[in-house]
Formats: sequence, structure tokens, C-alpha cells
Amino acid sequence: MLALVLHCYPSATAIHCPLFPVNKRRPLSIFSTSRTYHCQRCLNHGKKVARKGHKRFCQWGNCTCVQCSLVEKRKILNRKINSEREAHGSLSVDREDIQSQKSILSSFSI
Repeated sequence: MLALVLHCYPSATAIHCPLFPVNKRRPLSIFSTSRTYHCQRCLNHGKKVARKGHKRFCQWGNCTCVQCSLVEKRKILNRKINSEREAHGSLSVDREDIQSQKSILSSFSI
């Protein structure tokens, strides 16, 4: 891959130089530094597959092994937490709910 390097001329000030913004943060990146998320079920089975657009074609979409069932349990618990948050209209969750969910998750740990 061809690396493109841009340099500012010494006479350029921080205002005119695109790589060195005024607020002195990190230089702007030429290439995207976004994350690529991977399918957790595929990772459980030793494959590294990008998650975007992969759900319909996942080889282990219906797998019932211990690790994949844990992924499904987490998904269900996250949906429950989100629906409770929306119902209460706040972002706080009761400590008792958190403790009960932790105990449920720990019972499925590997």
C-alpha cells in the first residue's frame, strides 16, 4: 500500500496547515482509523469475519455451543436492559437488577 505523506512548508502557520490544527491535537490522519467489528460467533470458532452485512450469511448463526449460547444470552439481557431504561425514561438501572444480571451471566461463563 502506498503511503502518502504530506508535509507543511516551514513558512506555513498552524492556521493554514491541514496536518496541524490550531488546537494542537494529534495531526489529522490521511487514512481512516475507524474500527472494524467482527462477528462474535465466528470469533468463537476461530474465524475473523467483519460483522457488517454478515448476519444472514454467518456459518454459525444457529450454533448452540456454550460460547455461542452465551452470546445469545448477552443479547437477550441487553435487550431487556434497554427496554427497561426506555420504560423508566432514565439511564440508571437499579443495583439489584445489575446484581441479578451478573449472576445470570456468571452461571453461563466458560
